[in-house]
Amino acid sequence: MKRFSIVLLILAVLAAAAGVALSAGGSAADPVVSQSYLDEVFTPQLEDAWQRAVYGGLGGTYRTELLSATEAAAEARLEAQAANALVARRAEGVVLLKRGDVLTPQPGCKITLKEGTVAVSGTGLVDVTAGQAVGSALSLERLYMMGGGTASLTVQSATCELTVSGVYQRTPSSEPDYGSMALALDTMGLFQGTGTGYRLERTANRAQGLVMFLRILGLEDEALTYTGSCPFSDVPSDHWARPYVAYAYAQGLTEGTSATAFSPDRAITLQHYGTFLLRALHYAEGDDFTYETASSDLSELDLFTAAELQSLGSGAFYRYRMVYLSYYGLFGVDQTTGQLLMNRLTADGSVDRDDLAAGLLTVAGPRIG
Repeated sequence: MKRFSIVLLILAVLAAAAGVALSAGGSAADPVVSQSYLDEVFTPQLEDAWQRAVYGGLGGTYRTELLSATEAAAEARLEAQAANALVARRAEGVVLLKRGDVLTPQPGCKITLKEGTVAVSGTGLVDVTAGQAVGSALSLERLYMMGGGTASLTVQSATCELTVSGVYQRTPSSEPDYGSMALALDTMGLFQGTGTGYRLERTANRAQGLVMFLRILGLEDEALTYTGSCPFSDVPSDHWARPYVAYAYAQGLTEGTSATAFSPDRAITLQHYGTFLLRALHYAEGDDFTYETASSDLSELDLFTAAELQSLGSGAFYRYRMVYLSYYGLFGVDQTTGQLLMNRLTADGSVDRDDLAAGLLTVAGPRIG
């Protein structure tokens, strides 16, 4: 009963914090919902709730309640973002957006599209690289600058990465925010970019899927220190994934596409990654699930809804889809310990507890469907 009360307290804190935050006035410099309020009151309240819930031994028993609390926090953050849509923000670096988000650059703001598709409306945005006015969409890797005018940028792809230098306003959509999930996993040490950004609109490949699998098993450190041989000629000694592939093969966790090839750059599917996730949760292959039915088994085992899996399995399996499965997979129950996967990772030291709490508080917006 005490543990159940903790869960109820989380929900109450979330509801109260959201209600107060959205009614709190700001100053002329920080209007509508005060950002300082969110930083100083709203987030610490949630962090305190997470500390008691995630690390209080709830495990799989209260998975549904903990997941509901997380989703409530994500919705509250989205509402706060929407209420702050007219607030001018300054950025000097990467800004992650999602489908339907609108970014309105202010005079002097410089923008480069690194990933995704962005439509342009209005006037005043100049393509500095080409030395001309902008058409109906941004092009990758070009420098744009806002002059005088009313141009706005609307994200058309599921995710978007921009480098921004200057002041802008952002009106958020209510679409799933895969970028915030990538940030959450990055904060936890479970996901990394490619060296030039998260590249969430790129197709996930076998090497990337294997690395994520080893991370959620808590085996990355062991893999990185493995010095054994690797039988695959297409994963040479200077390949970034060499230690992961060699270790996973030696442990019987993966196989090649042939006796001498791993095909690290070959695209994976929802079926492939779903199999990895079910293995990480220690479901019995052959009894609880099979490789052939892994996609539907994720629904049958109540890890994801049929609507989520239909969306995630339609078309190419992009990196943002792998991120989505990995993030919400943390709420799955490890079949050997009865713990949530996130709790197992903190218990064995693979994920720092504070980093886990901070990551969970990063996500904004709803789940698919």
